Amino acid sequence: MLMGHSFHGTHLKMFATSREFMLRRYGIVRGEELAETFRRRGIAVYPRTLSETYPAGIIANMFPGTPPSAHKIRTVAGMDSAVAASRRILSLLRQSGIQGDLPAPPDMISGQGSRRERYKRFEDSLDAVLCAVAALYHGEYGSSMVFSDGENGYTVIPEPRFT
Repeated sequence: MLMGHSFHGTHLKMFATSREFMLRRYGIVRGEELAETFRRRGIAVYPRTLSETYPAGIIANMFPGTPPSAHKIRTVAGMDSAVAASRRILSLLRQSGIQGDLPAPPDMISGQGSRRERYKRFEDSLDAVLCAVAALYHGEYGSSMVFSDGENGYTVIPEPRFT
């Protein structure tokens, strides 16, 4: 369903995964770990339902005209293009009213590892913020599109669009 949907003229590619893949690759199913953390803290979660978000879909629907994967260093020609795209996404998030501690812009990243490794950590942080925005719009505002086969969980894409 999701792959057949057009977000403002953008069709997305998607990496489908399974519980078995997550266990083999990471040793855990990250969503299950998160759900268990929520349960321990008294936050209600749906039993036996896996909720997923998709950063490229979030970008495509919230920020039309912004290439949904341009901030990914594996999908663009060079680091400079990825950095420019990530700065644009950070700016659009701020313009949309998202406040708080957003990840540091890539030119401010310091620490261990190569520039590419540091950028990858930043990229993962930016994706996490985008997924948190999707959860906010779905859970607090009820403003999202939900894609599901009815049995294996669902993917949530926020509905609001800011330009």
